[in-house]
Amino acid sequence: MKNSPLMELIHTNGNDPHFSNGFTSVVLETGINQPEAIRLYEKNGYIRIANYGPYINQPDSVCMKKIL
Repeated sequence: MKNSPLMELIHTNGNDPHFSNGFTSVVLETGINQPEAIRLYEKNGYIRIANYGPYINQPDSVCMKKIL
């Protein structure tokens, strides 16, 4: 999904109040074996957070968050 239209839309419009529809953040999960995706997210303002939900005990998961 790293080059998907959805990711492009989020990266481009994430700070637009009309796009965010009242949401204040976006969270996602990717894997440690996807360094290109991690770099892309970090470049676009995502920060690493503690693994959440089904990813809590998943050592291969990397969870990230972006404040909109």
